[in-house]
Amino acid sequence: MLESPIDSISTQLFETNTCPYLPKLYGIYKSVKEIDFNKLPNSFVLKTNHDSGGVIIVQDKEALLKNPFILEQMLEKLTLHLNTNYYDFSREYHYKAIESRIFAEEMLGQNGEIPDDYKIHTFKDKMYMQVDFERFSNHTRAFFTQDFEALPFSLCYPLPQNPQYLAQKPKNIESMFAIARILGSSCNYVRVDLYNIKGKIFVGELTFTHGGGTETFNPKEYDRILGDIWEI
Repeated sequence: MLESPIDSISTQLFETNTCPYLPKLYGIYKSVKEIDFNKLPNSFVLKTNHDSGGVIIVQDKEALLKNPFILEQMLEKLTLHLNTNYYDFSREYHYKAIESRIFAEEMLGQNGEIPDDYKIHTFKDKMYMQVDFERFSNHTRAFFTQDFEALPFSLCYPLPQNPQYLAQKPKNIESMFAIARILGSSCNYVRVDLYNIKGKIFVGELTFTHGGGTETFNPKEYDRILGDIWEI
């Protein structure tokens, strides 16, 4: 499926609009020239399907179309991502043959903000939740068990010092783990990214090689502890 021609599965992709756990898909484009803004709602997200960071949040379409400078910058960013093969610098092999496209999707956040996401690392039935805080300022990260007990290690980013963060148990956490278990049931390992917006759960993406396998644990022994769970 990862290497399937996008055109051959486009009908299946639009059929996912009936799924309550996925954001609505409005359009799929080979280039920015194909984007018909007249057919899009006033707020939406444009994102590339084959890499990381190729995301544009449009909170007010009418205001955007009245600002040609910002619009041109947005289209240039998307074009740059379209022409980039993420495998070339990440070496995450499953990105190598994905046909690059721009997807127009439902905007889940409010006021142009990216909603908090919860990343559940699944090793079959054994699962751990990763929560990132203040991602665009003082980035910290914590891991939790299925009972939302904080785990004593950090990965790439330091643990949050604010105890309030460690007490913010998300609503419907049992449902979040249940969804992650279903999606990860056929994989030895996959990271399931979820949004939980006012108790409504959406699936963001699935990642098979978190951080390209290069992020560092502290203490280091947790690299082995979690690695031993992974049955290859």
